Amino acid sequence: MSLCAGLRPAGGPSPPSYSKELKTKFATFNARSETAAEKATFRGSVKSKRAILPADFYYEWETEGKTKTPYAIHSPGDEILAFAGLYTWWPDKSLPEDHEDYWTLTATILTRAAVGEVSQLHDRTPVTLPPSFWDEWLDADQDGDQTLVDAAVAAATPVAEALQFHRVGPLKGDGPGLVTPAESV
Repeated sequence: MSLCAGLRPAGGPSPPSYSKELKTKFATFNARSETAAEKATFRGSVKSKRAILPADFYYEWETEGKTKTPYAIHSPGDEILAFAGLYTWWPDKSLPEDHEDYWTLTATILTRAAVGEVSQLHDRTPVTLPPSFWDEWLDADQDGDQTLVDAAVAAATPVAEALQFHRVGPLKGDGPGLVTPAESV
């Protein structure tokens, strides 16, 4: 089993391989699980380019008026979160094929309707796979379709329901302070 690595930075573009530019007219760093298998942008990746994107936590912001408050979302025991992802290799046709930057590996995280406590912060959440579903999600011999995506969402439901969150201070710099509860800052 392997995880997809060397991806574009978080929030970066994830265009389909047929796109003429790395930038797209619409955001593609998330894909709605309910429609990913039918959308031309994601259909090919659902079929054969599935990945697991590991994370310690992720952020959501609560907005009240003009104030945005960041929250770190994590598993109850701070176990690694395994986001159901899709990837594609995008060719930069403006470069020669042997150029080191000709291929760019991009990724998308599948999202689902939020459940559990996290639904207080946002209506969507990443599809967070339990270890028991990793092999099925990554099985290269299985052509992915909406049935597989739906099975991933179902398998992810107990994980999603158990997610916890806490308010953090302003997101500045790098390091463990980014997840320190705001009360401790």
